[in-house]
Amino acid sequence: MAQRILVADELAPEGLEALKASGMQYDEKTGLTPEQLAAEVGNYDALIVRSKAKVPAKVLANPGKLRIIARAGVGVDTIDLDAATSKGILVINTAAASTLSTAEHALALMFALARKIPGGHAHVSAGPAKWEKARYQGTQLAGKTLGVVGLGRIGQTVASRALAMEMKVIGFDPFFSGQSALEGRVPLFRDFDQFLAQCDVITFHVPGGENTRHLINRERLFGGKVKPNLLIINDSRGEVIDELAVADALK
Repeated sequence: MAQRILVADELAPEGLEALKASGMQYDEKTGLTPEQLAAEVGNYDALIVRSKAKVPAKVLANPGKLRIIARAGVGVDTIDLDAATSKGILVINTAAASTLSTAEHALALMFALARKIPGGHAHVSAGPAKWEKARYQGTQLAGKTLGVVGLGRIGQTVASRALAMEMKVIGFDPFFSGQSALEGRVPLFRDFDQFLAQCDVITFHVPGGENTRHLINRERLFGGKVKPNLLIINDSRGEVIDELAVADALK
């Protein structure tokens, strides 16, 4: 009997073609509420989600024949891992699938911020006016210190490219053993505030959760623990940064 897969999030056409080629049966049912998903999962052997479809414990209360949940992405914080484990359901992700694209996106944001590209674009797009060149001059990244928070696949990929751009790169990752990363080229810090004080630019590549919540917060922004022109790149979870505190600091 063929296995059945429930695709509960939108997948790229290439992903669906791969499922078709495998010979396995699948149904696309996107936009389901947790209650609707709970009513469906027991009819399938496998569930594929991305970031929109949430899988809390109540979805897995009666999992039927469900045996595996695949996250088409890196983070699995939208899935209740304890509930899945208690039901004997395996949770997997595609850890390396978005490494390059996410790293390049972080670097693109870094360039845009350093060179004030969004502000300059908005200034020109607003209509005829005097071009205020000096206002949007920006700053060069070469020679600046980049702090990478989270030295997993994505963090290391960003770090290696930043080194090629002649930036000084330092790292913070409590789960990374040793005194340095990338063959000694990236010194590691154990104290976050000491690490933060060195950064001209900081980029985050960490999972969500209480351990990484509000690493940039009001106390650090207003307590003299950051450089006044710090550039912040958050290419992970929104909750890593206290966005209201950052807005107040910018004002």
